[in-house]
Amino acid sequence: LTLVRDENNRLRKSMRQEVRQENLYDSLIEAFKHKIDLMSFPPISLEQNLVDYEAPEQGLCGIFSDIHSGDCVESEVTPFNNYNYEIMEKRMLKVAEEIIWYPHQSKTLTMFHLLDDIKGLLHGGVYTSLDGVTTSMLKIVESYAKVYELLIQHYSGINIYVTNSNHDRKTDKPTSTDKWDNFGIMLAKFLEMILKAKGYNNINFYYTKHDYQLVNINGANILALHGDSLRSFKPYSASEISKAQDICLGMFNTTFKHSVNGHFHIGNVCANQYGGVSISNGTLVGNTEYGTSNGFRSIIPSQTIFFVKEDGNIEDTKLINLSSII
Repeated sequence: LTLVRDENNRLRKSMRQEVRQENLYDSLIEAFKHKIDLMSFPPISLEQNLVDYEAPEQGLCGIFSDIHSGDCVESEVTPFNNYNYEIMEKRMLKVAEEIIWYPHQSKTLTMFHLLDDIKGLLHGGVYTSLDGVTTSMLKIVESYAKVYELLIQHYSGINIYVTNSNHDRKTDKPTSTDKWDNFGIMLAKFLEMILKAKGYNNINFYYTKHDYQLVNINGANILALHGDSLRSFKPYSASEISKAQDICLGMFNTTFKHSVNGHFHIGNVCANQYGGVSISNGTLVGNTEYGTSNGFRSIIPSQTIFFVKEDGNIEDTKLINLSSII
């Protein structure tokens, strides 16, 4: 009886804590929405240079992940690399330009936001962002807004799929009851509000309260995840891809053909055993003092573009090398 009573008390405490956190989260979103409503934005006049009318409706995809806004890397400490807010934004806009000039185009653009947008481990109390974590939050929203204001001029619509992550989340374990409480998701919602307030009504955001998104493009299912929920996940490992497939079946009652993930900072594209392609996205930062001092392999800053053909196969992928932008 004592054990049952203690367990019930623990569960009630956990539920009360989650309700309080959800109320805080909702109140922050509502407060930001109120601020947006009080602002006035000049009317937009897009001179849209849309892709060719014969282009397929969908197929072109891009990935943003592991941007780590607030990270500061100096070449004096980490050779052959620099990184700060200015370089971050330049590299993000470079990704947007590469998407626009990609040889394979579609009328609608699909973007995967796999997060880790913030520097530091928020749930670990490690706030190492340049000028503070709040500054890094403001900078990432501001830079994303510039990226999508550029991209929307070229597409009839943009669909953005947001996952969970580890650096941005407030809780220690990704399996905790309130794992949805993620500042990266909140910042994506801030970005959505800003774009809507400016009149961009054809940019759609899709969120998940767990770690996975399943997106169907041209008949092919694509599983999107940040990657930390499968701690040993490697896109080139058949056993790890099989684990992800089991999760996909359990959550969505269907299988995936392709997968995309972030988290590991090294760009990688390989075939999988399900007739598709598994893509691991890189990081915008590249080498860091932590990586070089711990003997990690050298990392080229990169992000990924890929194209899904009308038959569901991925025809082409491009790892955008961003090391020249410093």
